[in-house]
Amino acid sequence: MMKFFKRLLLISVFLTGCGPGVLSKNTYTFCSGTNCCTGTNCGYFGLFNQAYSFNGTSSYYALTGTSQPLTSQLTVEMFFKTSTLVVQTLFNYGTFSVQFTAAGTMTITTPTGAACITPTTSSVTGVFADGQLHHMAANYTTALATLYIDGAIAVTVANGNWSGCSISSLYIGSTSAPSSYFTGIIDEVRVSSINRYSTAFTVPYVPFPNDGNTLDLFHFDNNVSFDSYSNGGAISANALNFVPSPHP
Repeated sequence: MMKFFKRLLLISVFLTGCGPGVLSKNTYTFCSGTNCCTGTNCGYFGLFNQAYSFNGTSSYYALTGTSQPLTSQLTVEMFFKTSTLVVQTLFNYGTFSVQFTAAGTMTITTPTGAACITPTTSSVTGVFADGQLHHMAANYTTALATLYIDGAIAVTVANGNWSGCSISSLYIGSTSAPSSYFTGIIDEVRVSSINRYSTAFTVPYVPFPNDGNTLDLFHFDNNVSFDSYSNGGAISANALNFVPSPHP
């Protein structure tokens, strides 16, 4: 009889895709034993606990008033998931930004002149608005800006003179207007004062640590005590909802 129930449980797990402590791939369904939770109220069950859902019309997360001077190196990275084919923004950091085109491809914009002016935009080959979880890292040195997608170099842009540049706001999910709103999920945002990646790498599917090179860190969990940001800035958030963090 016991063997019969064990077989029945295995059949149930196979059919539903849920087992004890398993998050179903690319869904928001968490199962613990036979109890499954689907939707936005499942708690801390995702890959990185929780994430923010952006509605594409008014959602953004912003750190303003930081007056962050650009150092010789900078990295902005995050996880994202979207399937919407519109012009939308992952982040805007002065004139340093990453956006989607209406075709679902991605662009990186970087200033190539003094005082953060004369931006140059380069496009990435491939569609990443595909409903899958992706890692994005955009970094610059004084000579080169590089966009990595899922650990691979997607595009590079030659930098010019960044002297005198100072960034006063970081917007996630929109431009600083705000406009070009993002539709989908963003999680684990980290800004670093170093070039985190200089060649292709294996994506770290763990919450980003806060180390000595971290300027800003937002886990997007319903517990801000683990977040940090620099230079006494202020956080503003609009029309955001917590959802379980998606699986790759």
